[in-house]
Formats: sequence, C-alpha cells, structure tokens
Amino acid sequence: GNGNFNLMLLCWGEGQASSIHDHAGSHCFMKVMDGKLRESLYENPSNGGDDGNDDDDDDGSDASAAVAEERAPLKKQRMSVYERNQCAYIHDKIGLHRIENPDHSRGAVSLHLYSPPFDYCKTFDEEGRARRSGRVTFYSKEGVKVDHGAPC
Repeated sequence: GNGNFNLMLLCWGEGQASSIHDHAGSHCFMKVMDGKLRESLYENPSNGGDDGNDDDDDDGSDASAAVAEERAPLKKQRMSVYERNQCAYIHDKIGLHRIENPDHSRGAVSLHLYSPPFDYCKTFDEEGRARRSGRVTFYSKEGVKVDHGAPC
C-alpha cells in the first residue's frame, strides 16, 4: 500500500475459507477475478460503539474475559455468492464476515482494496468470542517477495 490503502490479490484453494473476522475499522472492497466466493455475513457483537480500534474494553482483565465468555453466538445475517467480476463491500459497521471458496474442485482469485490500510484484525469463533488479533502478512510488497525470517 501507499499509506492510504492496501491492494491485495488473494488466491483461494479448493474449499479454503477465512476465519470470521473484522476489518479494524477499514473499508473493504472485494472483486472476484476468477471462480466464485461465498460470503457469510455475521452481526458484529462490538457494534455497540466499536470504532474498529484495538483499544476497546478488552484490557486482559478477568472482568473482560468474563464478558467475552458471556457473549451470545454470532448471528448469521446472510450468505451471498459472488462470481467472476462481481464485487462486494464490507465495513465493521455492517458486520463481520467469512469468505470461502465453495468449490472443492477449482480455485478462486479475488482482489481486495482496504482503506485505510491495517496491520491487525480480530478473528472470531461462531460463539462470538474474539479468538485473537491476527497480523496481516504479505507474500510480496511492491512486487518484491517479503522475507518473514526463518520459521519457528
């Protein structure tokens, strides 16, 4: 990205799916370049005033953990299938989502534009608990492969 947006080309293996996730307050535009992708949209349990930043009420205390454990399961709002050249938009105020390639014999490719760019997003289980903050990583930046160091 250039500090204003990130543009990412994602390749989806047969049956591959993302976790349920937010977008850290960023706008996300997705275009299917090849194949088809299914989006499952969920109500965002943080929409009671979450601005997408990680400095919310989760301070790691026992009280925050108890609140997280009491959350109700995520409410699925809808499922949509997008085919080649179709576009979708998501923002945390709309909800959380999971993207998956429903085809088990063919891959898919999608182009994603995120503005503003972000480094972390929250992933969720279907019970509505935030599992972790995931760091966004890149295979390449500006056409050059990123060296992530030696694997652990």
